[in-house]
Amino acid sequence: GSTPVVKSENHLFIDLTNTQANNYNVSIINSTGQVVKEKYVYNRKNVIDISNQPNGMYIVKLYNENFEFYKKIIKQ
Repeated sequence: GSTPVVKSENHLFIDLTNTQANNYNVSIINSTGQVVKEKYVYNRKNVIDISNQPNGMYIVKLYNENFEFYKKIIKQ
């Protein structure tokens, strides 16, 4: 299936259309393991602004009580 997390230059698009549930927590974790942003998403399509985060590698964690999904992204 398609990935629920897609990155553009300064935004993350979280698409829950093909996921089992419709409410998730999203954590954006930097390369030192610090959570730099957290958001609760409950719409089918969600946008998270990451323009104020410094360039580098991040892990996006999408999760709820039954599901965990991780995606590595590079902001440059």
